[in-house]
Amino acid sequence: MADNNVTGKDLTMESLAKEIRYAYKQNQSIYTQLSARIDALEKELAELKKNGVACAAPCEEPCECAAEEVAATETPAEETVTRYKKSFVAKLKQSDVKLKVYYSDIKNAFDSYKRVNSTVSLQGDRFNFGRDTIAKMTVVGKTLKLYLALDVNDPELKETVYHQKFAGDQKAYEATPFLIKVKSEIGAKKAVRLVDYLASKLEAVKEKDFAPVDYVAEYAYETDEELIEKGLIKVTQGKKISLKF
Repeated sequence: MADNNVTGKDLTMESLAKEIRYAYKQNQSIYTQLSARIDALEKELAELKKNGVACAAPCEEPCECAAEEVAATETPAEETVTRYKKSFVAKLKQSDVKLKVYYSDIKNAFDSYKRVNSTVSLQGDRFNFGRDTIAKMTVVGKTLKLYLALDVNDPELKETVYHQKFAGDQKAYEATPFLIKVKSEIGAKKAVRLVDYLASKLEAVKEKDFAPVDYVAEYAYETDEELIEKGLIKVTQGKKISLKF
């Protein structure tokens, strides 16, 4: 049986609904009063203007009616914010040296195979085997992301080892749905192992006398100003987004 001697605030849905309706009615009452007051003031001001009187009495400083008029006509200037859109190369150049080492090791692993070519774009580094895209690399924050043309459910590639994620639901990675995040030296070694595994499935052949490239030096650090001048960082102006509701 329910206790009829309930003390304190009843937080049932029914009581909350009653409180909301009460608050709404209270606000409606205040709104109605304010609307009536505004209507009366507008009529009074109209009468004053009709009789050629701008204000009840002259004053040295702007009076309330003048302030209201300014407030009604003056609109605040829109706030703008400067945005910097960094390309993949810009992100790589300004990333930590460790991340550059991981990138260099993985890229050289791809470069060591015949018929594998890479194309660096604004978004990332894309690797092709012949005409087919087999991998992509991007930089997000302090993380290097590697997308491969492998099956995330391949029994040879245990999730407990590689911690892979499926990215094929994104159009850009439909052909390379196997995603891993490279954040450590061990992670980079696993990534190279996956490159070799992918190459074996493609029956790719190793280059003879392959000489690795030092991509760490190639992507040496540059300032924002230098990268902007080279067009590797795009600067735009936009409206400031307010998160106040």
